[in-house]
Amino acid sequence: MDCPERNVCGHGTYQCPDAGAKSEMSLIPVALLRDPNVKGRNKLVLYELFRHDCELRDR
Repeated sequence: MDCPERNVCGHGTYQCPDAGAKSEMSLIPVALLRDPNVKGRNKLVLYELFRHDCELRDR
């Protein structure tokens, strides 16, 4: 898959409400799909969100 891993700050996205906690989260690409809503070469990327301790983030 040609999609890079990404890092996000959990505070800015309201994923990490505790100001004292480590807020770094990783987005790992898991699927690359053709966009059914837009014609052409557009793609959708599905990511899983992992906490800084490599645990999968619950909803």
